[in-house]
Amino acid sequence: MLAEVSLTPAEGKRLIAKAIAHMDLIQAAKEEGILVIATGTTNAYVVEELFGNQISEKGYFTAGVVTDKGLELTEPKIRLDPYVIECKKQ
Repeated sequence: MLAEVSLTPAEGKRLIAKAIAHMDLIQAAKEEGILVIATGTTNAYVVEELFGNQISEKGYFTAGVVTDKGLELTEPKIRLDPYVIECKKQ
């Protein structure tokens, strides 16, 4: 049986983030390594999945976004920094 599923952009990004968070390579780095998560709306979901940190305004985790109005820059004052986390076993 075939099925077709349509996801909203947010649902698609969450699904991608869940898959990334469960990758063996990512889990190994989370246990003992360095994780660098660059800014981007999809990556905001990755941060949430990996660390449980809620990023309420995903647009703040970007340098800018492309909308139907064109390019919109995220104001530097409100822009969130990339995540750089050194993980070590305790």
